[in-house]
Amino acid sequence: MNFNKKIYFVFFLWIIFFFLLLKIGVFFFVGEFKNFSQNIVLQKKVQNLLELRIKDFENFQKNHFFYQSIFKKIENSFVNKEAPIEFMEFLEKEAKDANLSIKISPFVVSTKEKGYWVSLGFQILLQGNFSNCLRFLERVEQSPWLVEILQINVEKISEINDVRFSLKIKVFTK
Repeated sequence: MNFNKKIYFVFFLWIIFFFLLLKIGVFFFVGEFKNFSQNIVLQKKVQNLLELRIKDFENFQKNHFFYQSIFKKIENSFVNKEAPIEFMEFLEKEAKDANLSIKISPFVVSTKEKGYWVSLGFQILLQGNFSNCLRFLERVEQSPWLVEILQINVEKISEINDVRFSLKIKVFTK
């Protein structure tokens, strides 16, 4: 009986050892399979993203003329940094149309206010009727250029509704 117990004991140990090896092998292959399948899913997502980008690029190429007009509008929204004459002429014309006297002088935009784009600063002094000054301000805001009004000061100068408008504006440049 002692010999039979030894045989059963050794047989039992071999079965435990076999199942342990089997379990370790299965866990190893399941882990590898899981990593492999996650890798395939990730590659599929990347492939889909690249296909979308390619379709967007092809769409862009097909509609190049449509986008070109939009890009031209955007480019024209910036004032020429070297010679902002066109913008200054626009300001003078609008002031003349609004029956206002105007003085335009440049000023340096502080580094805190610069932002991401290069810009020019102008100080505009207007004198005339208050409603005309407001009309001028509205036309500047609705102009084709990218303009940011930094400061407005209004001072009454006569009894007949005449005011002195002082504007500081920032115009984004090419």
